[in-house]
Amino acid sequence: MNCLSGCITSSRKSSDTKKMADVFRRRALYTNAEQAKHTFVSLDGVLEKRETRGKGKETSLIFEGISASGFLHKCGIRNGDRLTSVNFFPAKDVPFDLLIDAIRGLTPLALTVERTSHDGAVVTIVVVMEILADRNDEPYLKFHGLYFWKDCETLETDTIIKYIPVDVEPLTTYRYDSSVSNVTIIGHQDNNNYWLTVDESDIEFRKQDSSKAVFTMYLYNSNNVQTGTPVILVPQDNPSQCLAATSSNELTLVSFDAATWTGSENYPEDERFLLMVEEASNMYKIESSMVTGQYIAKGPDDEAIMSTEFIPVTANEGGKEMSLKPSQSPEQA
Repeated sequence: MNCLSGCITSSRKSSDTKKMADVFRRRALYTNAEQAKHTFVSLDGVLEKRETRGKGKETSLIFEGISASGFLHKCGIRNGDRLTSVNFFPAKDVPFDLLIDAIRGLTPLALTVERTSHDGAVVTIVVVMEILADRNDEPYLKFHGLYFWKDCETLETDTIIKYIPVDVEPLTTYRYDSSVSNVTIIGHQDNNNYWLTVDESDIEFRKQDSSKAVFTMYLYNSNNVQTGTPVILVPQDNPSQCLAATSSNELTLVSFDAATWTGSENYPEDERFLLMVEEASNMYKIESSMVTGQYIAKGPDDEAIMSTEFIPVTANEGGKEMSLKPSQSPEQA
């Protein structure tokens, strides 16, 4: 994962009865500006996830590091503002990495924040902005305005604008490039072919093809990876689940509904989807996007496991090999 993935820093406090861990995650913010020569434009600010684990667990999303000359500051966001929704979808219901993807991919972008005024009142503010390109293809802010849900005369802002937001695109955390049906993942080892198979809760490699070795593969853009193509592998015999890797290097199944899923299922932070990383022409290794260097491998009893070793695979659609193109991150653009 790249440097913008941030570092997870934990500090532990002891008590007589239990330990509590405060977890912080920080990500620099970009947004999409397709008409500009720089496709991804820095918003000159950071979103920090602060999570207190233990009894009374609380999670908050805080804006920090906002530059006075940057786009976030110009549209009214200030250090310490608490993000509550993106394009009117509750931010608390979206995994952190997917929330960053949504901010980078949506235009116009509506950010709803809470701010505590000098008199202690909590005020809800909606900021709607759009990044466009000028005649020289340089990005500039088309600022639609601010909308305050209640009186905010005590707030320290440059200008108070009463504004009802424009229509914005509903938040969808995954924008599928495509979905491919009837995909089989075939591992190649010791001159043998092995089909990746999901049979109820068992994930394993088998020497024969079957209906339980057929997936629907969703391809999507992600700005959180530098190599490989993010994929969602959904067993056709069990379309309510998909493959995922955990932070403890286990291969598992998580709930999934392609028709309605927008992140509201609140996936645990320690489970993520997979990457197809090209090894040779149309030959891939399947990597965890949670732990770099962990791949799907074939265990001693043919079970599918996560390991530093890997079993090279091909992805076939209707008997024909597929070629996948890696996505690009904003740092590479």
